[in-house]
Amino acid sequence: MARDRAVRLVIAVSAAVTFTSASFLVVEPLYARHVLHRSPSQFALFEAAAGTGAILAGLVVSRIRSRLSGGTILMAAAAGYGLAAYLFTGTTSLPVAYTGSFLWGAAGSVFGAVTTLQEVAPMHARGRIMSISATLQSWTETIGLPLGGVALAALGVRPAALVLAGVALAAGLIGMAIATARPADDVSRVT
Repeated sequence: MARDRAVRLVIAVSAAVTFTSASFLVVEPLYARHVLHRSPSQFALFEAAAGTGAILAGLVVSRIRSRLSGGTILMAAAAGYGLAAYLFTGTTSLPVAYTGSFLWGAAGSVFGAVTTLQEVAPMHARGRIMSISATLQSWTETIGLPLGGVALAALGVRPAALVLAGVALAAGLIGMAIATARPADDVSRVT
């Protein structure tokens, strides 16, 4: 895994999305209360909207799966995840926040459904790479929760939410740039 740039790229972008997702578990209830001036239980309704987006996108992805393989889709979904999180928390409008939450779930579903890591991992090392990836994702999620809280305390709810959403957005955009900039390199397997 350490020797394969394509695998490292996919794992790094996955970790960024996982970090944003975990930190938003802290952001969402505070955003609902302090920015939208709704009860913290509004968090559950946002999660329902995200879940609906994920389910509907998952149904579409299952129909067109063969056309979605490849790292470019993964990187675009990561960037879309960050953009949807921006839309979700960058507004004081409840309908716009619901739209962002719905799109956030949809982008997360596309991101999770594409098996790029399995595609780029060398056959002889897939099991080890997948287990290391799962461990790293767990660590990233564990780190995302307290760092989300620290960002909220340091920056305030809305600015922190936008910074945390920017982690997934930046990772997706940088990943797309890296994956498409080196066609002769082994990173090109991600596209």
